[in-house]
Amino acid sequence: MGAKAISCCLLLFLLLTFFIFRVVKRPRVVNAAEEQALIITIPLHSGKTGNAEERNKRLYALEDQLIVAIKESGAGEYDGNEIGEGVFTIYIYGPSAESLFSVVRPILKKFRPPAGSYLIKRYGKPGSKQDRVALDDDDVPPARTAMLKFSELSHEDRKRLDLQRAIVAAAAEQRYGTSSLRKTEADLPVLQRLIDDKAFSKSQTYELQSLGIAFGDVMASELPLRWVMVTDEYGTDPTLRFKGTTVQINALTMISKRLEKDEKVNLSELLRITREQVTRLSESDNP
Repeated sequence: MGAKAISCCLLLFLLLTFFIFRVVKRPRVVNAAEEQALIITIPLHSGKTGNAEERNKRLYALEDQLIVAIKESGAGEYDGNEIGEGVFTIYIYGPSAESLFSVVRPILKKFRPPAGSYLIKRYGKPGSKQDRVALDDDDVPPARTAMLKFSELSHEDRKRLDLQRAIVAAAAEQRYGTSSLRKTEADLPVLQRLIDDKAFSKSQTYELQSLGIAFGDVMASELPLRWVMVTDEYGTDPTLRFKGTTVQINALTMISKRLEKDEKVNLSELLRITREQVTRLSESDNP
């Protein structure tokens, strides 16, 4: 065999070796000091595995940012993702779940995860203590609670909320002849119809937030939540507070932020998810 043929065979062997090591993921070896983890779960919009646009433009772009940030921070190791059953799951490991969280949190906030997104902070190997953190801003992650200040509604605050309720009631009466809103679950059909019929465009933020207030009234009638004012690093706004805790449900923007991202809004489903979250909180208060 000539030297040229030998060189070609050697090159082919090297290319095949590279390809095999590239596509076959070796089993991950976890050091005892790196057994803490972040597990991020993001619902997909299109079927069990999403569509190419959703994966390429959103999720893989997020993944690239996380890989770079974790590598540069030295906080741990990005281990990969899984796609299936309607969710995109990301696995990250390191010595400290809190350190990992501080690295990924600004990226996730900018990403604006869809409704139902959350992460698990696991403080050890599988089966260890873990915390669940919602990522869709409908409730506030523990890392921000120290900056929150709650206060009762003032007379002006109540007038503001009533004005926003009046906007929704007027739209419902004009379109469907609904005489008034009851501030109960009975309002869900008309509120959902206003959303489905696009009574307000996604550029009408104030009106969409008014829908959020009306939906917040429904949640307050069904769950142990009440309207208060909250002040944080972004300003002061009305919110629904869970009992006397620092947990809040941001009803004001719950609808507007989803419609602005062209997400489908199902109020019955949002109420169900919120009910489950509040139930878990109530159970943890009364073990």
